[in-house]
Amino acid sequence: MDIRKKIFSLNFIIFIIIICLYNHSYAEVIDQALVIVEDDVITDREFALKKQYIVTQYKLSGQEFNETPEFNSQLLNHMIQIKLQENYARRVGIEVSDEMVNNALLNMAKRTNSNLQTFKEELEKQGVNFNNYRNEIKTGLLTKAVEQNFVRANVKVADREIDAFVSNNPNFLEKDTEFLLSNILITKKTSRNNEEILKKIKSKLNQGAKFSSLAMSFSESGNALDGGSLGWRKISDIPDLFKESLQDIEIGESKVIETEESFHIIFLEDKKSMGGLNLTEFHSRHILIKESAILGPTEAKSKLLDIRNRIINGEDFSTLAQAHSEDKVSAANGGDLGWTMIGALVPVYEKNLLNLKTNEISKPFKTKFGWHITQLLGKRDSHNLDKVMRNIARQKIVAEKGKESYNTWLSKLRGSSYIRYVLPEFNEAQREIDNRDNWDPFS
Repeated sequence: MDIRKKIFSLNFIIFIIIICLYNHSYAEVIDQALVIVEDDVITDREFALKKQYIVTQYKLSGQEFNETPEFNSQLLNHMIQIKLQENYARRVGIEVSDEMVNNALLNMAKRTNSNLQTFKEELEKQGVNFNNYRNEIKTGLLTKAVEQNFVRANVKVADREIDAFVSNNPNFLEKDTEFLLSNILITKKTSRNNEEILKKIKSKLNQGAKFSSLAMSFSESGNALDGGSLGWRKISDIPDLFKESLQDIEIGESKVIETEESFHIIFLEDKKSMGGLNLTEFHSRHILIKESAILGPTEAKSKLLDIRNRIINGEDFSTLAQAHSEDKVSAANGGDLGWTMIGALVPVYEKNLLNLKTNEISKPFKTKFGWHITQLLGKRDSHNLDKVMRNIARQKIVAEKGKESYNTWLSKLRGSSYIRYVLPEFNEAQREIDNRDNWDPFS
């Protein structure tokens, strides 16, 4: 009996120790919930990481981050909007694959003239956690996909709207002239010979050095890691400081602009004038296979590879499209999509199509609709400017109506969702936030 008591006492002590250790470990890893959003939560750690990401992005772009009293509440509101979109995406089956994220990161790396590994190392040198950065990119792609899915399903444009737009904006194509710009920022410092640095940069440019490489080496701007790229800018989006100088330089030329505190070297890499546009049209056909609970991405891709090989070995594309394609509208026509202009199809599809020679069949690729193979049947130049204008006008109207409709839908989605603030201070502050707009922390 004494032995049993001793064993019981020993087991009880071990049990208490385990409970204490468990509670201690649990206390270390527990993450304070800030907001309950439907069946999900936003935690204190998520909030801190999001805030850190935003502050880092400001630093990388050379902007000063000034935190306002309302910032925390605005950021939390922004995170709720994202969480609602993520939950919606799960319900309707919208996904962003690792391949899509990798491609987005690879494109970012290419813009800095580096590979993905170098891009990752440069980010980490700036204090950026790459995994967190990757997750932010994935979230951005997902919310964009949700918005595109909504706009495609809900925003329609009537011919009379296009007529009115073209009539009221006869010169809208000229206003859309875009400039591909880069810059190098050299701040004036008394501790060095600033003029000598400018001469050195100019000399290297004359010797054939890439402007992007010089920007990465010399520029003190936040976009130095991007090769000084300012991207494509419409004239209305270009800083007044640069506008006048653009009239004096041609594509491939640069100019130094001096201010009280710094020197700016601007470089005009390219220019797109929309007026008098000739638009290439493409004739293509495709076969679409969608992922499902039974058919994963590997299986869908493999199925298309098998179909592609059968076509290459002599079977008829049209017959196989009718038998296998899940785009039922085009499948009835043997997968034929007819003649389409750039901008009429999703960008990933167009990118693969542009890389093909006539009658060549692409390898399987993925869009938001599923997995495709496509065949280029022909291409031609369209000189019908009226057709081009109407197509671009339609895109502009869709963009304008889409943003307004999407924000309205987000507000309704929020109003019909269960949201509860766990911490009283956020609950109180949130009453002061206007939720009608989809707030952007970088605006």
